Amino acid sequence: MRHPKPHVLLGVASSIAKAQRLVVITGAGMSAESGIPTFRGDGGLWRNFNAENLASVKGFANNPELVWTWYDERRLQMLTCEPNAAHKALVEIEQQGIPITIVTQNVDNLHQLAGSSNVIPIHGNILGVRCVKTNEKWKHEGIHSELPPKCKCGSIIRPDVLWFGEEYDMGMYSHAQQAILNADVILVIGTSWSIGAVFYMISESFAEVIEFNLEHTDLSPSVHKTVLGPIGVVLPAIVNLIKRMD
Repeated sequence: MRHPKPHVLLGVASSIAKAQRLVVITGAGMSAESGIPTFRGDGGLWRNFNAENLASVKGFANNPELVWTWYDERRLQMLTCEPNAAHKALVEIEQQGIPITIVTQNVDNLHQLAGSSNVIPIHGNILGVRCVKTNEKWKHEGIHSELPPKCKCGSIIRPDVLWFGEEYDMGMYSHAQQAILNADVILVIGTSWSIGAVFYMISESFAEVIEFNLEHTDLSPSVHKTVLGPIGVVLPAIVNLIKRMD
């Protein structure tokens, strides 16, 4: 596995240390080292299922029991996982007094659990549920005794996550857009974001964009720097360099 050269890490550490408005955009690769499999690729969570049957309004309407069985099992799996060294490194960056906003497509709650204070979970949270009728939201960490589970009003509840074909929550979308467009440094970790709304936000930003991944992605030609290597090793190394700059 490739690791970045010291001068590359030093340059990235310098950019982060000087940032006045740092935005970190994270995807499934950020949480892979916590034991949460990515959706696509070897061992991905989608490998045995049609994604449209598990993560769409149509799929939920056709078979809510199947969807809820999968989400309950997935939630329990995620609750056994803990923030990895990369999640903790982002908290350390914040503790260095560097203003940081995290925009994540991950629904695993690990950034929040690690202690990051400004997280925008733009795809929702696996621990959240909401009523399909009233849109009332609450937290749920266990297994539902009834499938599909029901709200106190009698309507079905659903996971509070973004499904295929759905639009972003406009409050979170606007918050993320404002942060990205105002950023002077953007770190893109564990995702290509090569399509979709967040990619277009990045493309409209004047920030220095630094990509972190195990290999080059479709986003790589569009960024200022690409750092290749395991994020749980690379990011803590960068944080140590930032601390030495004080």
